[in-house]
Formats: sequence, structure tokens, C-alpha cells
Amino acid sequence: MAKEAHTPGPWGIYRQPLRGRIHACWELARLVFGTASFVRSMPMIVGEDRKCTAVTGCGEKSEANARLIAAAPLMLEALQVATDALDGVPDDLDSQICCHGHECGCRGSTNRDLLVCDLRAVIAKARGANQ
Repeated sequence: MAKEAHTPGPWGIYRQPLRGRIHACWELARLVFGTASFVRSMPMIVGEDRKCTAVTGCGEKSEANARLIAAAPLMLEALQVATDALDGVPDDLDSQICCHGHECGCRGSTNRDLLVCDLRAVIAKARGANQ
């Protein structure tokens, strides 16, 4: 598999407490000045309303990170469709495996069930569950 251009995961969310808009600008400026591999563009992810949803920085992986984040809604939708489709398909892999602790409501007894369980866990994380 080719080396990914984006920042390797897992990624997390850090919430910086802000005192106001000026402080927000200061924090963004601090991050820009702290970027070791500065490039002269700053990718911004925008929604249909053309408002900024996220800024990925100004480093060498910023463009690839922006593409990944911009694709996230489509990936989430595809995961949901795949999960729903797998959940309705009989499992022909009869190996019995116990579920590994996700609270997703899966039966957790076969390989397919575990895959559906994992997909549900990813979907839940993307939707902000259990934070």
C-alpha cells in the first residue's frame, strides 16, 4: 500500500478554550507560526453554505488532510449503507467469536457480526457518541 499523504491517524479533537474572537485569531496565528514545514496556502473545508467548517493548517500535509476531512460526510454515509446491507445478509462464516466490548447492539457471534459491530462503532464516533 502506498504511503498516505495525509497525517496518519488516529486523530483526536482538542478543544481550546477561547475568550473571544481576538483570542481565536491569536491561537490560529500561534499554530501557523509553529508550523515547521510552512507552505503558502491554507486549505479550508467549506459547507454548502460556503461557511468555513474546518481549517487544516498550512503545513505540507494540509491539502491531503483537507481532502480527507472533506470526504468524511460521504464516507460516513457509505459506512451506514454498508452496515445496513451487511446487517441484513446471512453470515456464511460460522466461526464463533465473542464480541469485543462495543455497546452497539450487535450479536457479536460471527465474523460478519463483528464487522457490523466495528462499523457501528466508527459511525457512532463520527456522530459524536460516547465522548
